[in-house]
Amino acid sequence: ASIGTSASMLLFNAPWLVGIQTAKLASTLATQGLTQTRIETEENVVNVYYLILTLHETLKILDQNLQNLNEILTSTKAMYSVGMAEATDVDQMQSSVTMLNNTKSSMERTLEVNYNMLRFLLGVDRGTEITLTDSLDGIIAGINVDALIAEEFNIENNISYQLIESQVKMSELSLKGARAAVLPTLAGSIYYTRTGMGDQLAHMQYFPYSAAGLSLQVPIFGSGSRYTKIRKAQINLEKANNTKSMMSEQLLMQEKQLRYNLLNANEQFRSQRDNIEIAGRVLNSFQNKYNQGMASSLELTQANNNYLTAQNNYISAMMNLLQTKVAFDKLMNKL
Repeated sequence: ASIGTSASMLLFNAPWLVGIQTAKLASTLATQGLTQTRIETEENVVNVYYLILTLHETLKILDQNLQNLNEILTSTKAMYSVGMAEATDVDQMQSSVTMLNNTKSSMERTLEVNYNMLRFLLGVDRGTEITLTDSLDGIIAGINVDALIAEEFNIENNISYQLIESQVKMSELSLKGARAAVLPTLAGSIYYTRTGMGDQLAHMQYFPYSAAGLSLQVPIFGSGSRYTKIRKAQINLEKANNTKSMMSEQLLMQEKQLRYNLLNANEQFRSQRDNIEIAGRVLNSFQNKYNQGMASSLELTQANNNYLTAQNNYISAMMNLLQTKVAFDKLMNKL
């Protein structure tokens, strides 16, 4: 009879050690990829959210303009009935009202499409009711462009840069693994056995036996594929470093461009806000002149169209400012 135990352990194996490091880095890459996906999803959600707010604001503007045009149309029809206006004036106003109604219908369909997009991004059912509680004015009031411009850009906080850094490390480990294939492997083992001999099981005499040993495997001959793998890993590492350098330059250029865009968007927003006030005063002036018979319906319609254009430009400038801020926050890793 005999009873025994044995144990063996790998003391040194370079590819195995590199494999452990690669597994840890792969976990880091997966976490960073998840973070990048989350940031991109948040960016899309915020942009769609802001777009819905601007569409609601645009619809309010259209309703206001429709109310004004309908009042003018009613007044024009009354003036036409007493011979103070021509039929072309009525037709012109009716055409403007019809076109604005068509624009409103198209805008409402676009609004519903964006609500569905928001539901999709949030992962809720298509029929889920969504109510937006923020206002554009409140969001715009909370944007401090001067404070944003004063922020310093730390490229290492950018998730795209972090990903490319991890990819460079992965290429380094790949090269390290290719070179490790030529290194020896060392393993150790221990044996302990007790062997019993005798005529009866209860009266057997046991003799112990133990041994310890080391096993060393040295790769003596390797084909040309080993050198090819090492060379390929070196080229991949060079590519990864070049990509990292290009990414750094692109991010720094993007930072400067976004700072410029942020300043420009803020200036355009303020300018368009002033233009609305001017266009509103001009429209009020033409309405008074039209009521007194000193301006034609064509002039009044043109003034109203100019006011509508100024309002649309203001909304566009507002949306541009919001989108630029979102892009800047994403770059600064502050979404």
